[in-house]
Amino acid sequence: MKKYTALFAMMLAFGIAHADPAAKPTAEEVKSHSHLKKIAAKDNPCHPIKEACEKGGYTKSSHNTNGKGLFKDCEKAIIEGTGAPEGVDVTGITAEQTAACKERVAAVKADRRQAKKEAKQTW
Repeated sequence: MKKYTALFAMMLAFGIAHADPAAKPTAEEVKSHSHLKKIAAKDNPCHPIKEACEKGGYTKSSHNTNGKGLFKDCEKAIIEGTGAPEGVDVTGITAEQTAACKERVAAVKADRRQAKKEAKQTW
C-alpha cells in the first residue's frame, strides 16, 4: 500500500494525476511505470538536456567512477552556460529551454533546502 501511496504522491507532485485519460498505457508500460516517465518528461524543461547528455554517454551516478555523471558533469555545464561537454550534441536545445531548466533546478534546490530546514525544526 505504501508503494502506491508514494507513487500517487509523485504523480501529484509532477501534475500527472490529471493526464489525458484517452491515452491509455499498455500493460508493459504500466508494469515498468514508463508511461509516467513519458508524461513527466513532456512537462519537464530539463528533459531535452538530459536526453542529449545520455546520448553523449553520461549516466546517473557516474561522476566519481569515470567523470561522466549525468548532472554534475553534463547537465550542470549546459545549464550554467559553461559549454557542452565533449561528445554532447546540443544543437536542438534552445536558450529558452536552458533558462527554464535553470529555473526548475533552482526551485528544486530551494524546496529541498526548505524541507531540510523544516525537518530540523521538528526535532
